[in-house]
Amino acid sequence: WGAAGSGANTALSNLASVSINTSLLAQTGVDLGATATPFRDLYLFGSGTYATTYFKITGTPTSTRTITFPDATGTVPLLSNSPSFTSTVTFNNALVSNALYAGSASTNQILSIGNSNIQSKYRTTNGGSDLVAQISLCPNGLTTAGVLGWEYDVTQNGFVFSAANGTRQIARASIQLTNLTNTAGSEAGDLILLTQSAGTAMTQKMRISGLGSVVLGAEAALATNATNGFAYIPTCAGTPTGVPTAYTGKVALIYDTTNNKMYVYNGAWKGGILPGAWS
Repeated sequence: WGAAGSGANTALSNLASVSINTSLLAQTGVDLGATATPFRDLYLFGSGTYATTYFKITGTPTSTRTITFPDATGTVPLLSNSPSFTSTVTFNNALVSNALYAGSASTNQILSIGNSNIQSKYRTTNGGSDLVAQISLCPNGLTTAGVLGWEYDVTQNGFVFSAANGTRQIARASIQLTNLTNTAGSEAGDLILLTQSAGTAMTQKMRISGLGSVVLGAEAALATNATNGFAYIPTCAGTPTGVPTAYTGKVALIYDTTNNKMYVYNGAWKGGILPGAWS
């Protein structure tokens, strides 16, 4: 027994230091700390080595904060530890500076949505300006030749298919909406396919109009000595005999390279015999 007055008071407010050798068991409704008198840091060693290893749980709140754990068993993921999720994870407003991305925001981005500071950049030509897509699926900053990317650039080039040239990502092809009519009740639009050639910016190679016309190649006449830009059709060595699969309002077309005749299937194969005549 200690001298009178030398022990702890009933409020335990005069303790110098305490070494606890048993579990502290709380009663129902008892909190650890309070809003006006909280504990500072929490140290836990779990299954580590007592007095050597520990977890320190701390923070620097600038206002009242509440952290709520889910009603589930599992491991708390840390952003700095490359967490791996083994079940479906739903993110609500999972934003980084108004953007969602997977991978590193600076060097190895895979998927990014929304913020130009971390979006993958591409160009339409090597000497052109950097363009930023609203959605990108490609390594950001990886320039190894042949590395593929995909961008959705709503303001400029539509759906873009890019590939690195050893220096940067270059747009090699895109699918775009154009020739839009935006009057309510009279909406219309054409779909065009563009590809790149010889380091120049992409140009149109096919158009499907809103009215159903299919335009092959660039919308310009070919030179008489052109070597590219043609529409190619299938060939066979001899008179065709197969029955093509039928599509409403359409006919099959083929060229006989043995007899140098064009054939169209209309109930039977009709071959050109004279200019303007089919039999």
